[in-house]
Amino acid sequence: MSDKITVKTNNGPRPLVSYNELPGNVKPDFDYMLAPHHAGDQDDRRFVKYRDSWYDTSDCDGPTFSDLAAHGFDRYASDSFWSGVAFRFFDREGYLYDDEVVVGRYYY
Repeated sequence: MSDKITVKTNNGPRPLVSYNELPGNVKPDFDYMLAPHHAGDQDDRRFVKYRDSWYDTSDCDGPTFSDLAAHGFDRYASDSFWSGVAFRFFDREGYLYDDEVVVGRYYY
């Protein structure tokens, strides 16, 4: 594993939800889902709550850069050049989690 990056996670899978399953007070944060070109996406997109924030896992960068990949993460959402949130969609055997994702906070 890379010693350049630190990833904080409890490795516990978190449930993924569709846009329609988001709490009503959270939906305005993702109002782009109501645009005509997203018609039908409300059930396909998946969102996850992590540390009191909601993330659209379809709107993340990826595949991950090598430092995060060494920790087993597939995609990420940067909040600065040095930090962000990482997402792991596959377990150690390579199987896709069933409607779940492991989330972690990374930083250099």
